[in-house]
Amino acid sequence: MALASVIIVNWNGRHLLKECLDSVYAQSLKDFEVILVDNASKDGSAEFVRKNYPKVKLVLNRSNLGFAEGNNIGIRAASPASEYIALLNTDARPSKKWLKALVSAAEAHPEAGSFTPKVVLPDGRINSVGHALFRTGEVRNIGVFQRDKGQFEAEAEVFGVAATASLYRRKMLEEARTGNDYLDPFYFAYYEDADLDFRASALGWKSFYVPRAKAVHLLGASSASARYFVERNRRWFFLKNFPAGDIAISLPFFLLYNAASFLNLAIVRLQPIAAVRACIDAALGFPAVLRKRAETQAMLKGKAKKPIRFAGTGLGVLLGKLG
Repeated sequence: MALASVIIVNWNGRHLLKECLDSVYAQSLKDFEVILVDNASKDGSAEFVRKNYPKVKLVLNRSNLGFAEGNNIGIRAASPASEYIALLNTDARPSKKWLKALVSAAEAHPEAGSFTPKVVLPDGRINSVGHALFRTGEVRNIGVFQRDKGQFEAEAEVFGVAATASLYRRKMLEEARTGNDYLDPFYFAYYEDADLDFRASALGWKSFYVPRAKAVHLLGASSASARYFVERNRRWFFLKNFPAGDIAISLPFFLLYNAASFLNLAIVRLQPIAAVRACIDAALGFPAVLRKRAETQAMLKGKAKKPIRFAGTGLGVLLGKLG
């Protein structure tokens, strides 16, 4: 039995696993289990974990199923007694009081379904203190790349949480799942956590930023493949989740943002192939996304409890990309 299950999805991340697992087992709260889902790594990750961390529950996939489905598999493998599910990236390093602080916040806020620590980069800059939703369709990490000057020391309600090192209430996950999926595997990676944010928020669950919980994120998300997934999946996220009235209001912002983001990725970041692929694959996926939209709306029917809260139009971020 365990109070919490910590899920770690790995793909060829053996070089990251020692520091990650050591930081987990150094937690001040000891009532948890660790489940590592390996997406068919070829670097000896599974053998390394089996030899050096025998307490880890190891789940081996035959192929790389992605971050979203990997976490789904981990959640399904979690102890039924676990009240909380923590999702942790292999490149995240939680502090010793990370889990205890998040669980304490969860017990203090029974109306909330997810909780995020202060996630910082190795140089001390902020990576995320929660998610904010904009009418452009972007879900942005609050505080991203800001210097930490003490401006995020107060606990606060946020739209949602990044799956980098966050805690989820099991009850919320069960209520917000569609079919057997907690995170939508169609995304493969990126925006699957925002997708869950949206469903949970619509169902009335709150999310909280917990500053006394901390984690360092090494952040390797600047590659062309990562930007491709972000660009493609943001378009799917908008179409799948925004209510019809909000699509009508938000469409001009969405179109402008995607045009600016395309130019930014293709010209400024010098990744034109990723930019073009993201547009084409997003369009090809629209029929499947519309079917998923219908499934989500059917799940929410009669259950939705509050309108979605937007942080703004997103024009500030848009102007930054245009600049």
